[in-house]
Formats: sequence, C-alpha cells, structure tokens
Amino acid sequence: MEIVDDFDSLSSTKLSEAEILGFDASHIELVTTMNPAGYLIAKWFNSPDWRCFLDGNATPISENKWGFMYVNLPTGNHRVEMTLGEQHMFFISAYLVVLAAVTVLGATYGYMKSPRGKKLDQVKTIPKSLPWVEKAMLVGH
Repeated sequence: MEIVDDFDSLSSTKLSEAEILGFDASHIELVTTMNPAGYLIAKWFNSPDWRCFLDGNATPISENKWGFMYVNLPTGNHRVEMTLGEQHMFFISAYLVVLAAVTVLGATYGYMKSPRGKKLDQVKTIPKSLPWVEKAMLVGH
C-alpha cells in the first residue's frame, strides 16, 4: 500500500506513511495523516467484491490504468478499512455445494442406469453354480 500524489504515474511522489492495524486476505485496516490530499494505492488487482470505508463512511474504489485499486484521500487524519464482500463469497460457496450435489446425484443415477449398475439389482441369491460360496458363508458363522 502506498500513499502518493498521482495514481497513474510510475514516478509518483510518496506523500505519507500508513500504519497498518490489520491485514489478511479479505480485510485491511490502516490509519494515515494526509497533508496534502493524495491517493491510497493497493498494489493488487481490483475486484467488484472489494468495499472501502473512509472514516466509517463508504467511499468508492477506483482502478488505475494497470488495474490496481486506489482510493482518494482528502487532507486530514483518516482510518481506512477495505473488506472483500462476504455476500458474493456466500453465493459462490452455495453454488459450488449445489453443483457438487447435482454431480453426485447425476453420477449415481447414470451408474444405476448403466449395464453394470443393473447387474447389482439382479443379484438376489447365490447362484447354484457356486456351491463353495455357500459353504464358505456357513463356515464363518
């Protein structure tokens, strides 16, 4: 994360430091003091699932020409919180669970309709041609 004067320039000037309070794959929290105003650039690609809160208020996340996220920071002390939207993750997880269930049911149905699966339904008794199987079963009891 950098705080710079120009979000699209490779030769931008660093304006301020940010103190990172928390960081993981889906949540970033930091505080900074801006004088003058500038941009907070997160050097990873933007996704519609990211949300940003500047001092507790929702603020838009923009994208520079390389696809990195940036947020406009006005002059003053700020607390910035970026979170990856959990609502989208819930729908993706639910979709994958339903897809897996349908796949298992479809595979089971297909197997039972196949000639190999039908043979399982036909086996009800021990064939008379295999008397040794019946003797082996009696010895075990």
